[in-house]
Amino acid sequence: GAPTRNQLLALQKNLRYQLARAYMSQGQCYEPESPDADNALRQAVELLSSLARLNTIDPLAWKARLDEAVCLRLMKDYTGSLRKLDSLAAENPPPAIALEANAQRLRVLLATNRLADAQALVQQVGSQSGDAAADWDYALLEYGLTMWAAAHQAGKLEEAAKWEALSAQQVKHIDADHAPYWARRAEALLASRIHIGGGSSDLDLQVRAAQGFYRSGQWSDAVAAYEKAADMARQNN
Repeated sequence: GAPTRNQLLALQKNLRYQLARAYMSQGQCYEPESPDADNALRQAVELLSSLARLNTIDPLAWKARLDEAVCLRLMKDYTGSLRKLDSLAAENPPPAIALEANAQRLRVLLATNRLADAQALVQQVGSQSGDAAADWDYALLEYGLTMWAAAHQAGKLEEAAKWEALSAQQVKHIDADHAPYWARRAEALLASRIHIGGGSSDLDLQVRAAQGFYRSGQWSDAVAAYEKAADMARQNN
């Protein structure tokens, strides 16, 4: 009844991977770029580096490669993250891993303000379905909100209105097609971006942003957002 050597090695690898995931989650709980966040993410990368070199027949290999790229992105090592994503793509990953990798690539392009490249990637990947599409759909919302902000900053109000409408549509899609977890994340993201151009002109987006403020305990912001939504509702009868 004793475990075999291979079983013990598999257990060891899984423990290392779960510890790396814990460090990655811990790093995201701290303020971005803080020493605590950097320390946690570096510990995650240290554990993931050996796991990412596993043969792709190993169940952990693809996850470790992807998480390594995520950690580098969170550390703002965008060049390193793209290099890992390029390497992963060259190995012909499973469709679900490839889609998650594209979501991470899109986030790197947005963070580095490579909006034309981001747009090309979105057009290339297109719409997806299934459980693996949740993170891609959320990344598309990040993309829409970034393009909304860029259009407002450039004074392109018609284009900004288009991106606002697309973002509203994407939130509804996430709410309808994915688990409540993703809808809550979408609301929190809206709450962090609702200041774009002085706020949203879409009632549903405004309400969802207010819900995001409420759930995160930002009471004053929640009240202000709900009051604005109420004014919008009255104006629209």
